[in-house]
Amino acid sequence: NNEALREIAQHTCIPIATGERMFSRWDFKNLLMDGYADIIQPDLSHAGGITECKKILSMAEAFDVAAAPHCPLGPIALAACLQV
Repeated sequence: NNEALREIAQHTCIPIATGERMFSRWDFKNLLMDGYADIIQPDLSHAGGITECKKILSMAEAFDVAAAPHCPLGPIALAACLQV
């Protein structure tokens, strides 16, 4: 629920990580522009594969936001994450 991130960020000093269920770079663009996420976690299997996730990670770098690819789906997805 990205709409609630503003309120959550105002009430905690714990870094906020999100993005496992975002499916496009446009979702991440809005999240990064809002500025309430400290770590994004694109899932390569959901967000378009290696190339699309590299674009998402480049956007995160431009906003000085850390990234930690999400990888719960098995050995093939893990191999893709390791390449990123």
